[in-house]
Amino acid sequence: MKTSKPRPFLIWIFLPVSILILWGVSTILSSAQSNSMQSSAPHPKKLIYKIPPHIPLKVKIKNLDHEMWEDDLEIEVTNTSTKPIYLLELWLVMPEIISTAGHETGFPLRYGRIELVDFSTQIQPDDVPIQPGESYVFKLPVDRVRGWRKFKSDHNTPDPKKLRLMFVQINFGDGTGFNGTDGAPFSYQRQQSSNGSCGGARNRVLDSVSNFSRSRALNSFLQNSFSFRM
Repeated sequence: MKTSKPRPFLIWIFLPVSILILWGVSTILSSAQSNSMQSSAPHPKKLIYKIPPHIPLKVKIKNLDHEMWEDDLEIEVTNTSTKPIYLLELWLVMPEIISTAGHETGFPLRYGRIELVDFSTQIQPDDVPIQPGESYVFKLPVDRVRGWRKFKSDHNTPDPKKLRLMFVQINFGDGTGFNGTDGAPFSYQRQQSSNGSCGGARNRVLDSVSNFSRSRALNSFLQNSFSFRM
């Protein structure tokens, strides 16, 4: 019985084909690995804390260096005071990104009812505070993220390399708190029917108006400067 021998010309046909197949598979795997490494590569950003040291908050930042940082960013705040926090407002500012109106841009972060920017506002039963020792995690508002991405696309704007976390306001719900980016202590004394002169009542009213105007001015600046809305 004769044994058939491999024909040399078939080897020369299949050898280049095999090499091409192996080269193609290697190229695809290499490209996929490169894309995976690129997408998971860190995008370092410098975060500047502008929260006064006397403000009773502990802050942790997570996922700032992710490629899709706007979606993944978490800002965890812990109430280190002895009082519940009914309103907390921070700003995440991108100082390198200037709006078409010439202002710095960023993202507002607010916990609590907007009416509580006025310290004289009464607490309602459905106002749930951040209790002492409890934490809350801020995520960037979805509508602002969409607006930022549209702005970035329309103006060919790169991601920021620097971010600034700023304090704006804390309301403890009892007429006290901290107000303004400097974290000035604030105490609003509600008018008591059992005491207080006319002059004292007048001063309390003026304090209320002053606080209301200051809070509204801050929020007006926020609305005019932070223009990413959709």
